[in-house]
Amino acid sequence: MATELYFDETAGPAADFLASYETRYGEKVEFPGYITSMYSQMYLIKAGMEAVGNDATKLKDWLSGVKGWKHALGELTFDENGDRVGEYAIKEVQADGSLKELSVVKPQ
Repeated sequence: MATELYFDETAGPAADFLASYETRYGEKVEFPGYITSMYSQMYLIKAGMEAVGNDATKLKDWLSGVKGWKHALGELTFDENGDRVGEYAIKEVQADGSLKELSVVKPQ
């Protein structure tokens, strides 16, 4: 079993990012949610540091105020704890290594 951030990997900025990855490295992304998330996180931290500097407390406070930030995962919003607000996909790893989506959940 695995969990990934739920997002539409077939459309918009996520599809563009994943296609660019495949073109550049000559292979498909095995876990698109993880690599797309890492890619977006780097740019999110960059945006935060440009906004408030590299002080960890200021970055945490800035992150909890992010609403509708657009990047490869689509629009990202964070709650007062700095946690992403959104849905997560529960997936099962198949014998061939692929992932089969079992359900999508939205934490309360």
